[in-house]
Amino acid sequence: GNDKLQGGDGDDKYIFNLGDGKDIITERELSEPYLIRQDSFDTVKFTKGVNKDDILLSRNGDDLIIKNKTNGDEITVKNHFFLSNRYYKINSIEFDDGTIWDEKYIDHNAVYYGSDANDELSGYMGNDDIIKAGSGNDTIYGFDGDDEIYGEDGDDYLSGGNGIEKNTGNDKLYGGAGNDQLRGEDGNDYLNGGSGDDRYYYSYGDGFDTIENEGGGSDSLIFFDITRDRLSFSKEENDLIINIDNDANQGVRVKNYFLNDEYALDMIQPSDGYAYTKNDIDNIVNAFDKPTLTEDKNANIIDTKNDEILQGSDKNNTYYYHGGKDLIVDSGGIDTLKFMINGYRLNFSSNGTDLSLSLGNIQDENNNDIVTIKDFFTNKNSIIETIQLKNGYTITSEQIYQSFGKEYPKDDSSNITEPETPEIPQPNENNLVGGDEDNKYIFSGGQKTVIDSGGNDTIKFTQDGNGLNFSTNGTDLTLNVYNHENDTITVKNFFTNPSNIIENFELKNGYTITSEQIYQSFGKEYPKDDSSNITEPETPEIPQPNENNLVGGDEDNKYIFSGGQKTVIDSGGNDTIKFTQDGNGLNFSTNGTDLTLNVYNHENDTITVKNFFTNPSNIIENFELKNGYTITSEQIYQSFGKEYPSNNLEAFGLSNTTINKIVENLNSYSDDLGANLNYVSNAKNNFDIMQIYSN
Repeated sequence: GNDKLQGGDGDDKYIFNLGDGKDIITERELSEPYLIRQDSFDTVKFTKGVNKDDILLSRNGDDLIIKNKTNGDEITVKNHFFLSNRYYKINSIEFDDGTIWDEKYIDHNAVYYGSDANDELSGYMGNDDIIKAGSGNDTIYGFDGDDEIYGEDGDDYLSGGNGIEKNTGNDKLYGGAGNDQLRGEDGNDYLNGGSGDDRYYYSYGDGFDTIENEGGGSDSLIFFDITRDRLSFSKEENDLIINIDNDANQGVRVKNYFLNDEYALDMIQPSDGYAYTKNDIDNIVNAFDKPTLTEDKNANIIDTKNDEILQGSDKNNTYYYHGGKDLIVDSGGIDTLKFMINGYRLNFSSNGTDLSLSLGNIQDENNNDIVTIKDFFTNKNSIIETIQLKNGYTITSEQIYQSFGKEYPKDDSSNITEPETPEIPQPNENNLVGGDEDNKYIFSGGQKTVIDSGGNDTIKFTQDGNGLNFSTNGTDLTLNVYNHENDTITVKNFFTNPSNIIENFELKNGYTITSEQIYQSFGKEYPKDDSSNITEPETPEIPQPNENNLVGGDEDNKYIFSGGQKTVIDSGGNDTIKFTQDGNGLNFSTNGTDLTLNVYNHENDTITVKNFFTNPSNIIENFELKNGYTITSEQIYQSFGKEYPSNNLEAFGLSNTTINKIVENLNSYSDDLGANLNYVSNAKNNFDIMQIYSN
C-alpha cells in the first residue's frame, strides 16, 4: 500500500520489499524543534528482489525521491535536503547484496529536476549537485561543491556558485538550447552554452575556466571588472588561451576556437567598453606566423603590402608601413614609424603589452591594415618613439602612454637626477600626518590613516599584488592591495578637501593610479587647481528637447536610434534604446557620469545617456540591437565595476519614518520661503535645504 512512516528520534531503519507501493518517510516534522535533539543515523533497507541497478535517485524541492524503475515503487523522504542539517535525512541505503549507499553518494546522485515553468533552483550547500532544469527560462545556482548544471531548453542563467560566496567548487555548466548566460564563479569550471546566443561571464578571481562553445549562435564572453590592458591572448593547438595579468591560474580556455566558426566567440568584451571581434583575435595570435624583414644599411625597414614581421635593432630605425598586418619587434634606439598610405585619423588600442595602430578612414571591417608594436607597454627598448602619418601629422610615444593613463619609462642613460621627494618613514602609530611638501608615504601593512596638508604626494605600497581595491564612505578614501584585504590605508577627507588629496598611488610592480582617475571612477568631478577665482556653482541649464536632445518623462519610453550624435535625458520608467543599424555588438564608454554607446563599425554615430551613472531616474534599462541582442543597464554597471542603484531607499539606511520626515521638513521650508523645488538641482544648490537633509 501507499504508507506514511515517521521514525522520530533514534537510529531508525525503514524496510521495503519489492511491490510495497509509494510510501512517504517523514523523519521529523518541520514544525518540531530540532536544535535540542540528538543527531541520529537512519537507514532505508531493501530486501531480496530489489536490485540496486533498478533504483533511481532524484530531488523534488527539498524531498528525496527513491524510485524503482522496473515497477514504479517509490519512496519520498520529506525535507531530506532542507537546509544543511541532518535532522530530516536518510543517512544510508542498504541492499540485500551488501551494497551500501552512504549519505554523500545519495546527495550527489539525487538529480535535481526542474519543471517546464521558469524555475529558480539552488544546489544543496556543500554537495556536488546534478541539476537538470528542464524547459522554461530558469535561474540556477549550484552553491558549494563540484556541480553539474544543465539548463536544457529555454533562456537560462546558470551559476556554479551563488553570486556572492567563494570556494564554490569546480563546476560543469551546460546551457542546452536557448539563449543562456553562464558563470562558473571561482574554481576551475567547464562552461558549454549549447545552441542559441549565449553569454559567458568572468570576473577576476573566478579561476581558470574552460568554455566549449559548440552549437553555433552569436556568443560572447564578458569580463565584469577586467580592462583590455590586463588581457593577453595566445593559441594552443586549436584552443584560444586568455590570461589575466599574465597569471596562468586566472583566465579562460576556449576549446576549438580556431577549428571553425561554430566554436569561436563572436565578441570578447572587456570592462572598459571596447570589444574584440574574432578578426581582432586572429590578428593578435597569428602575429608571428609571417615572414621577417630586417633593416638595410641605413637602418631603414621597408615593408610591402603583405603581412610581415619588421625586425629592428638597437639603432635609430625608421619603419615604412605600406599596408597589411605587420608586427614590429624593436630592440632600442630612437625610432620612427612612417605610414606611407593616406589617412587622416590614427586609431590605437592595447592588447595588454602590445600597441596596435590603424588608420580610421581605410581600416575595413576585417582589420586588413593594422600594425602592432610588440611589448610597447612593457619594454622601453621596444618603444617606437615617433609615429608619423603621410600628411605630416605626428604623435609621440609619450603622448600615447598618457592617453592610456600609463607612466612613461624614465631615461636611465642620463646622469642628471631629479631631487628625491622626501619620504616620511612609517611610524608605529596609526596616523601618518604630512605637511604641504611633496610627501611619499611607504605602506607595508596594518590599519593606517593619512592626514595630508598639500603638495604633490604619493603612497607607495610595498606588498606584492597586481591591483588595488578602493572604497569610500563619502569623504575618506580607503585602499588595499589585492589579496591583502586586512591591510588598509585611509586618506582622510580625500573627497572633500583638495589639500588632503594624495595625488599618486604606486604598487610594488610599478603600476600607478592617480587621484584624478579615482575621482572619475566614483563619478566625481576633480577639484580645479584655481583657488584665485572661486565662483558659486551655476544652476544647471535644463535641457530642452530638439533634434539632438531626446527628452523623456517617467513613463516606459522607447528611443529609436538610427545614427548621428544624440543625447538622451530620461526621467524614469523602464526604458529602451533600440538601434536600427546593422552590427553584432556595442561599444560603450563613460566620462564618469554619462554613458556613450555606438554599434560596432558605426563609430561616428553615438548616443549619450546623460547622468546614467549618477541619477537612477536617468538610467535607460535596456539597449537592443537590430539582431535582437540586448544588454541591460545592470550589466553595464557591472562591466564598469560599479554598484547598481537599489530601488529600495531603506537599502541606503533610510527608514520610511526618516524619509517622511525629510519630505515634511523640505515642504515646510519651501512653503515658508517660496523656494523652487521643481528640479533636483534646485535642492542640491540650496545650502539650507541640504542642511535639513543632512540633519
